[in-house]
Amino acid sequence: MKIVSTALIVFGLGLAAAFGARNSDNIVERQEALGEARLLNEASARALVLYCKELARLERPLVSGCPEGVAAAEGEGKDVEALASAWKTASEKAGTAAHAAAKYDVVESPGRRFSDWLQQAGGPFAIGIILLVVGALLARKEARAAALGGSEKVYKGARNKAAVDFGQLLQELNDDLKGANERVAQVSEPSDDDFEQLRYLIKNLQYDKFEPLIESRVRVEARFGVAGFAAIFGPLSAGERQLNRAWSALVDRHWPEAKDSLARSGRSLQSAHEQVLRLASEAPSEDAAA
Repeated sequence: MKIVSTALIVFGLGLAAAFGARNSDNIVERQEALGEARLLNEASARALVLYCKELARLERPLVSGCPEGVAAAEGEGKDVEALASAWKTASEKAGTAAHAAAKYDVVESPGRRFSDWLQQAGGPFAIGIILLVVGALLARKEARAAALGGSEKVYKGARNKAAVDFGQLLQELNDDLKGANERVAQVSEPSDDDFEQLRYLIKNLQYDKFEPLIESRVRVEARFGVAGFAAIFGPLSAGERQLNRAWSALVDRHWPEAKDSLARSGRSLQSAHEQVLRLASEAPSEDAAA
């Protein structure tokens, strides 16, 4: 199933990008005609300058269109008749190209250009978007199933187990912080060992408790939805920030700030645990779901 969703996303994205960026035939023809006219006009102007310089070198009258104050050609002279012929040929080609490009001087309105594009590329572009959306929905469904434990046969049991594990770990973290706050409250004049022990405790909580909780965010969102996820991880994130602030205060040897930050962290995590209990009680039970 994962291969199917990935293939749909890749193919849909490629199809939408290819046809979404495609110009209509009118725009392509316009760009080609204007580009050719510009290049041939520049070539005609260069041929005229060469012809005029040779006329000036031979001290002959200049033809109409020669740049004012054109300098005489230097070095060995060239066949003036050949230069004249080259200029006339280039001028005729430029005139023909300019005539062909004249009909494109009027710029089409955005609505007309969009209409032309829609007729030629709108269908494949729409198919690409549909494939992209279907692939994204399948991928989201797969991610949700994986987060909740995989197949539908073990869905309900895995879902409840994920919630219990998260809640138990959060409860253990609350208990650890409660004990730490009680010990810190009894210390009025901290020693070096007090600073070191509290830093060590916070470091262990971050690695042993906070990281597994954060890694469970996908399962929590899949279990309780976006609103439930926000209700839990809002105070949980605040508690993590306060715990990091307490660690920084300990590094700076500011015991009162470390004490206050640790207490605020405990209150935030208690709030997060209360939200888990509330959401778990509001969720349908396994028996009811069956």
